[in-house]
Amino acid sequence: MRGMADSGSRDRPTYSVRLLNAFLELLEEYDDIPGFSQRVFDNIGDRVLVEVAHQALSVALSVTGDPDLGLRASRRHIVGDAGAYYYVVSSSPTVRDAVEHAARYIRLINDALDVAVHFDGPLVVVRFENSVVLPRAAIDFQVGSFYRNHVKEWLGEHASKLTIYFAHQAPESLAEYERTFAPATVRFSAPFVGFSFDSSLLQLPLPSADPNLHAVLVPVADQTLGNMAEARTVTSDVRRIIHERLQLGAP
Repeated sequence: MRGMADSGSRDRPTYSVRLLNAFLELLEEYDDIPGFSQRVFDNIGDRVLVEVAHQALSVALSVTGDPDLGLRASRRHIVGDAGAYYYVVSSSPTVRDAVEHAARYIRLINDALDVAVHFDGPLVVVRFENSVVLPRAAIDFQVGSFYRNHVKEWLGEHASKLTIYFAHQAPESLAEYERTFAPATVRFSAPFVGFSFDSSLLQLPLPSADPNLHAVLVPVADQTLGNMAEARTVTSDVRRIIHERLQLGAP
């Protein structure tokens, strides 16, 4: 089970601007931070280059001096911030279906990420495989928002059986991790980023399952993925042609 959008055209990957909402709201508590304000992103359409978002995040981290900024932003990330992605996933009938749809449609909000699902004995292991290097704050936000808006809701009273994995070392203070991921177990210095739980939980019905809504949203999500892949292909072709012809002189 993997995300199924085209993976060969992510030369300049993007995020949905919806992912920035929680950071922008959080940073309103601080004085104006150059490079990371709503004004910067007002006129860029629905997507923002990953490199631009990370540059702005670097400025925000420098100004706030808050190493846990990503975790705190993840707790402000609400279901509406993920748009149709959240609803197509949460309306799935079972945890298994939700995981599969989360993997398939992740590109709707982040085309630098693959959600890969593996089975390791009795466990199902979900890995976040980013095509770019992420700062700790971005990883914290990615995992924290996914856990709080998806996995914790899927598993309900079984969330205590979940294990969260981070590749980075444990920070001096774990208070924000405990606050963000309770009641799950958090492990650091892991060989991957993601989470695992007993595969028997895949059969659990989702409390938010809605077959009628799901039937409406899946074709829309598929069409949107197709449009995104086509747009990336055209952009890549233009870049390739310009590069080739520049070697022969002015194109």
